[in-house]
Amino acid sequence: MKNPFLLGFCALVISSLLWPVLPPWPACLLLLVALGCYRKLPVLSGALTAVAWVAVYTHMLFDYSHLQKAGDSWVRGEIIAPVSDSGDWQSIDIRLVKPKLIWPVEGKIRLNWRTTEQIRPGQLWEFRLAPRSITSPLNEGTFNGQRYLLSRHVGIKARVLDARKVSEAAGPRGYLLERIGQAISDKPRQALLYPLLTGEQQGIDADTWQRLRQTGTGHLMAISGLHMSVLGAWLLLLCRGFLTSVAPRQDRRNLVIAMVVATFGCLLYGLLAGMGIPTRRAFIMLALVVLLTLSRRFASPWERLLYALAAVLFLDPLSPLSAGFWLSFGAIVIMLMILTRPPAPIDGLPGRLKHYLWSLVRLQLALSIGLGGLQLVLFGGVSVHSLWINLLMVPWFSLVAIPLALAGLLFFILLLPFGISADWAFTPALAALLPLDGLLQLSDRLPGAWVSVPEQLIAPLCFATAGAVLLFSPVGRAVKWVSASLLLPLLLAVSLKGTPQWQVHLLDVGQGLAVVVFSQDKTLVYDTGLAFGESFSHGERTLLPFLRTKGREQIDMLVLSHEDKDHAGGAAALAKTMPITLLISDTRAGESIAAKQRMPCRPRVFAFGQLLVEVLSPTAAPSGRVGNNASCVIAVGDGRSRLLLPGDIEASAEALLLSSGASLAANVLVAPHHGSLTSSTPAFIARVAPAITLFAAGANNRYGFPKDAVLQRYLSQGSQALTVADTGQISLYLNDEITVKTYRGSLAPFWYNRVFGVGHRPITE
Repeated sequence: MKNPFLLGFCALVISSLLWPVLPPWPACLLLLVALGCYRKLPVLSGALTAVAWVAVYTHMLFDYSHLQKAGDSWVRGEIIAPVSDSGDWQSIDIRLVKPKLIWPVEGKIRLNWRTTEQIRPGQLWEFRLAPRSITSPLNEGTFNGQRYLLSRHVGIKARVLDARKVSEAAGPRGYLLERIGQAISDKPRQALLYPLLTGEQQGIDADTWQRLRQTGTGHLMAISGLHMSVLGAWLLLLCRGFLTSVAPRQDRRNLVIAMVVATFGCLLYGLLAGMGIPTRRAFIMLALVVLLTLSRRFASPWERLLYALAAVLFLDPLSPLSAGFWLSFGAIVIMLMILTRPPAPIDGLPGRLKHYLWSLVRLQLALSIGLGGLQLVLFGGVSVHSLWINLLMVPWFSLVAIPLALAGLLFFILLLPFGISADWAFTPALAALLPLDGLLQLSDRLPGAWVSVPEQLIAPLCFATAGAVLLFSPVGRAVKWVSASLLLPLLLAVSLKGTPQWQVHLLDVGQGLAVVVFSQDKTLVYDTGLAFGESFSHGERTLLPFLRTKGREQIDMLVLSHEDKDHAGGAAALAKTMPITLLISDTRAGESIAAKQRMPCRPRVFAFGQLLVEVLSPTAAPSGRVGNNASCVIAVGDGRSRLLLPGDIEASAEALLLSSGASLAANVLVAPHHGSLTSSTPAFIARVAPAITLFAAGANNRYGFPKDAVLQRYLSQGSQALTVADTGQISLYLNDEITVKTYRGSLAPFWYNRVFGVGHRPITE
């Protein structure tokens, strides 16, 4: 085995995805042990080096102690990139400007800034900040914002209290970005061209991102391996052709010069793109290929891949947190498996052309199947049409769109010093993007553009796909029989029925409420979390992916407790894509929701699978707005266990319930009004007597929910108390006993899902 040290290093860095905690910085002392066992145990030496390096890197990268000590003082930051814009609130990444000693990498800060200023990369500002942790809602099947921010080296968030500009965008990059933006601002398809030229993607709206996702073409908009390879190949061919024509040589000089020029050109392109993480990863891999070629040292393609992997992980051991890392290296592995096979002998031009076309189709088919499996694991679904769309678009971008975009960029830059704004230079590239734009528009009308797969089928489908590939591959008969056995997990997963347990899932929707109850094939949703205008809805971002990852395609009963946006805000977006059988609501939000049947919230009992759903309150129609005390209170139970959902009722509504004679006893309670002091009276707690109390409260919420006094009331009654801000999604499995699972504690108990940052423990411990 060649390079066992690098093998051990790479394996342990990648395994950090499964570490429950990060080791503290004194783990760097493991380097001494690694040095001592390098000769006899190189794999172990590489593994110990990896542990030490991850500990040191993360400790230094996410050290924000200087910011927390600053208090109300001003700090200086450089704008890296605007992230999103919602009205007059902007989300922006900055890098603090401070003396750099010996550590070249520095963590970023994600700002939440209420401003109407035109924010551009490269600007310098001074800020007064209110820091907070990067903790984000964590649920099964949904986007893990916390992991994503860490992969982007953002370890802290902050709200801008005050700001003053120090200087406009400094340096050539800021100037070029501004001029390029002005040149194409009024052009059609400029939102697709700008990322190709600069790597900045904030101009792509949410609808376009959704179309890129459902067509599997999002990788075309990120400056990564494809773009670097195309640029490097064109520069190499053009430079070598020019040198061969003007100064032909028999030695390697022209090749060496051409490779150096190509590498330098890719470096300049990467710098213009801001050397983001995907761009940096692609350039590292390209540079390593060039160095190994120039060194004349023989290395197999797989060995070169190991070198590239080790270099990427050394420069950024947080790379495995990014989906792009797995897609990039997954694509390379697939290409090596296809392209390293010995070619069959080919005769004549028609034979070579046929072989080329078949090789292209075979490679794209392998990439679609392999990357489709990765998509399935990473995103819980697959893009059905990505195969044929990428079969068209990847060659088109490689041969036409990317070369025209880069040629236009070169002309534009060369003419700028002469005061000529060559807007026309981008016209061919804009025209070359017309086919992609047409396919994106078509994708909205294509059936099954994105197929979500239930979580219990993901692993069996991956095994079945591997088995099918082996079954139709040129392998021995014994291997084919073994491959057929890989279909067994899928057959069992489809044929076996689920357990008789009923489930309660309190989803993490920040400061809001969303509860999902499963009973056999029935689905009940109680409240839908918050929505912010048209730009964000927990109904779409949290409930919909959660339900689909659980294999649910309809909602049998939707209950909207009252009017508040943090309870009913997500209902409209959820109802657009998930059919609803019965809607129980007195709210105005419920009036616009399509449902087969609707009822007001009045006392009654429903059969729901193996459960009974009891509506307890209110007894009369609310007058005017449906506020906290008119919340729809329901109980769900099977005769052994019972769940009480009281919405946001306060003390007066609790008193009415107590006097109504309704049965309130429940061993599971979602605390009323998120744990407010206006609710959870001692008499109410005593009547319910919950064994488990769940608090739906967002992290660092401005109300301070759940209040300490309320929390102590439940604890003093012997109730187990859990808060989604601390645990993420809370799932209860109820049968003879109640099993409790939390996202941070048992569903995904990894270091990057912990609560850390301002006011909490450091990222390493």
